Amino acid sequence: MRDGGLDEREAFGRYARPRVAELLAAIGLDVVYHRGAGDYLYYRDEQGRDVRVLDMLGGYGASLFGHNHPELVARLREALDCERPFNAQASVRGHAGVLARRLSKLVSASTGRAYVTTFASTEAEAVEAALRPWQRWGVHAF
Repeated sequence: MRDGGLDEREAFGRYARPRVAELLAAIGLDVVYHRGAGDYLYYRDEQGRDVRVLDMLGGYGASLFGHNHPELVARLREALDCERPFNAQASVRGHAGVLARRLSKLVSASTGRAYVTTFASTEAEAVEAALRPWQRWGVHAF
């Protein structure tokens, strides 16, 4: 796809991560994947043909079920269809509470302790949560 005369790869290298783009080009990984299915990613070669690549990184833990796993896609569509808010920061997130309770009960069964779960999307948030003094409330973080 072109935007302002640049394709996605050129735009990434110029406006997003120039040094990363240089490194990827140097090792032959400067491709733009246009779709993912299961354990594979796909990009188009110079002739426009799909090239299948086995994804062995797992998205650093985020894609361990594969790309576009049918059950996960179905749950996401369900959430979108019912117009559930996905970024309501100043609110109680009920589904997060239900999941946290399930996780706490699972771990409590083997440790005998109550746990608080902190959901995070970055490494910085995970480190911050690990450093919190939960013990003063008699609860252990995991």
